[in-house]
Amino acid sequence: MEPSLSNNLQNEIDWPQALPWIEFGCWFALLIAPFIYWVHGPSVSIDQAVSRTAVVIVAILGVAACRWWRWCYRSRIDQLPPME
Repeated sequence: MEPSLSNNLQNEIDWPQALPWIEFGCWFALLIAPFIYWVHGPSVSIDQAVSRTAVVIVAILGVAACRWWRWCYRSRIDQLPPME
């Protein structure tokens, strides 16, 4: 019987390894947002404005959370248990 996908991912990805990539994704979203806004122009509906704003806010919160987590646990980052 083949192991499930969630078990494979759980065994391969540790939280300390994933944290820098999450932070990178958030920084990338923040850096590319002005270009995307320039290419697509102004929002034409409330839904579009809300979704654009939400992406930027989530990216800002993600960067802040990753930085905070790394600052608080900088001495123990390699000793954290794997993600479950």
